[in-house]
Amino acid sequence: MNELISVFFELDRWVYGLKGALLGALGAFVVILLIYLVAELGRHKIRWQKILSRLDTAEMLQQGNMSDDALQIYADLLRMSAVKERPEIYSRVKTGEGNCYLSISQHRNKSENIIKAIEAYTSACKYASPDKHPDSFGMLYYNIAKAYMFLSEFHDKGECISKAIRALRETLRVYKIATHPANYGITQMKLSDAHSVLAEIYESEDHLVKAIEALEEALRIYDLETYPAEHADIHFKAGHLHLVLAGFSKKHENLTKAINNYKTAITLFTPEKYPAAFGKAMLDSGTAYRLLSEIDDKDTNLKLAVAVLNESLAVYSIDKFPMEFAIAHKKLAEAYLAGFSGNKDYLEKAILSFKESLRAHTAESSPEEYASLKQGMGKVYRLLSELDHKEEFIYEAVTANLEALRFKSPEKDPLDYALIQNELGDLYVRTAKIKEWDKNMKLAESAYNEALKIYHSDKFPAEHAALTEAVEKIRRVYS
Repeated sequence: MNELISVFFELDRWVYGLKGALLGALGAFVVILLIYLVAELGRHKIRWQKILSRLDTAEMLQQGNMSDDALQIYADLLRMSAVKERPEIYSRVKTGEGNCYLSISQHRNKSENIIKAIEAYTSACKYASPDKHPDSFGMLYYNIAKAYMFLSEFHDKGECISKAIRALRETLRVYKIATHPANYGITQMKLSDAHSVLAEIYESEDHLVKAIEALEEALRIYDLETYPAEHADIHFKAGHLHLVLAGFSKKHENLTKAINNYKTAITLFTPEKYPAAFGKAMLDSGTAYRLLSEIDDKDTNLKLAVAVLNESLAVYSIDKFPMEFAIAHKKLAEAYLAGFSGNKDYLEKAILSFKESLRAHTAESSPEEYASLKQGMGKVYRLLSELDHKEEFIYEAVTANLEALRFKSPEKDPLDYALIQNELGDLYVRTAKIKEWDKNMKLAESAYNEALKIYHSDKFPAEHAALTEAVEKIRRVYS
């Protein structure tokens, strides 16, 4: 029995010893595990500090116009699984990558790098949050819009600008007038520009209206006192948009708004400081007044048209602004023609304006515009000949129309071709009454027949009937 008790106590001591050893080993394991976890957390923290530090470095390089170096860092970061596992960091890296490609596109391989920028931005969009990171979200979509606007130079313009508009709409989800007034104003200006482009491409009234609405929103930010230059620029753009919109609807209202917007714009865009902008405002105002004269107070509005067009010529010299100089004189000639009403002085001024315009548009440099000016001169000389009955005016009218006809063909310019031939036919008939009857009557018949090739009875019944009668009269004379 004593031996049994002795064995029991010995076993009990052994068990307690084993327990102690196990508890010691477990304690040591826990301590080692804790040490490992602390060390791993430290290494993890250091690793992320390095990642974020490299990300900061890449962003600073990109902002410092060292985009190629920044791209290399972004490429290294994107190879790290840790970056891909953190959506907000991945989005930040892809945004930076897109910024780099967009910057590089301004210097080389423009189309290719813009496409790469858009691809990077699109990847960033998957994890961009307007609620968590509104500033980053807004800037990301604003840059997407910029990229598509740049890309429109190389790809389908309508499609690219439409995508830019969608991106700008996303931007306005976070850029509110109360929280981001500056960004709100800039975005609205860009939105107006984009709608203006689509309005021109698609001849769209809807896009014109949206472009104007965006400018009106921008004006809520860009007041005259705080932002005078931007304020004037908005009114300048609105003037042009209302002028174009007048061709679709509410002609009187939109022409009046165009004129008033230009008046506001030139309070800052003075001829001394901003000659080009001032000249353009006066040029478009001249067009608006002339169009307004067609529906309201003809004499007053034509006089105003002439006045503002002459104002434009105060800055549009032929040396500095040759094309604008020519346009202004052509518009002057058109205004004088519109206000003719039997006034010989107006017709003579119209001729002088056409001649001034021809100083900038030669047959060699601008054949189409040259032909248009000659055609206009032919009309004025014809009116002068009807008023004054001088042979020289008929001769000048014929000469001008023949010169215009050199650049017109029935295939490319059917309506102009037919109109000129009709004019020539009438002029030849009048010339025949003065001299060389047979020769000029044959020329008249030939010209009328050329016009009839365009003026078919189904599409131009009135013109066809008049020309047919004219030809028959000539033939009856010789029958």
